[in-house]
Amino acid sequence: VVSLLTRRVSPGSLAGALSVPLALMVDPEVMHLGRTFPIWAAWFLVVLIWIKHRENIKRLVTEKEPRFF
Repeated sequence: VVSLLTRRVSPGSLAGALSVPLALMVDPEVMHLGRTFPIWAAWFLVVLIWIKHRENIKRLVTEKEPRFF
């Protein structure tokens, strides 16, 4: 949805990565008995993905990131 709204792939990838740990945080099965490792692992991966996309983020901020249509 984010990619379609912005017409750019990077924001969709960043939002998708961010949605995983947030979804885990509201999942009662994951939160049951304090099972937080999956959440911490997901946040770690989010950080890696955002670091990998840092050039794309710079282009998004300066509005130089190409649109896909």
